[in-house]
Amino acid sequence: MKATGLAALDGLKELEVDSKTNAATLEIDLAQHKLAPGFHTFYLQTQTKGKYRNNPEAAKEAAEAAQQAEKLAADLSAESKKAVDALAAASKTEEETAAQAKSVSEGEKSEAENKARTASEAKALAASAAEEAAAKAKEAEEKKSVFQKRAKALEEKAKPRDVTVTVYSTPITFQVKAADNK
Repeated sequence: MKATGLAALDGLKELEVDSKTNAATLEIDLAQHKLAPGFHTFYLQTQTKGKYRNNPEAAKEAAEAAQQAEKLAADLSAESKKAVDALAAASKTEEETAAQAKSVSEGEKSEAENKARTASEAKALAASAAEEAAAKAKEAEEKKSVFQKRAKALEEKAKPRDVTVTVYSTPITFQVKAADNK
């Protein structure tokens, strides 16, 4: 530790303090440093090395958000696949009912046409649901990508880095009294 803030103490040798202790004693020879009578204030300063992480909590939160976005994207992708499968099934049903409507007798034709119309409506609903599910899945994939990029950037920013920090003591004030001449 080095005394600073008082020019008269510039020649004071540095104080070595063991890192395992929490107390130290500094002795100042007033005759050697020729301090004038009065109040004097100085402080001690030192430098220390350490590791610094910039906002690791934000990196952790971003990683969790990216995992949630990934899960949501997977769920919506599965829903989209189910909707596509439902559309395929509705299309097949529509084709079958249309084929049956052509091969039935005149008495059953009205009922077959109703079934065919119902199958067509079901196919249209399934197509709409599949389109909507695909759009949601695509949006979720885009959000997942954004969250993953953000998480990666914050993780990189939060990596521990070597730093050197200057540490200052609280100000130390003392009084030098004039010598008594007897």
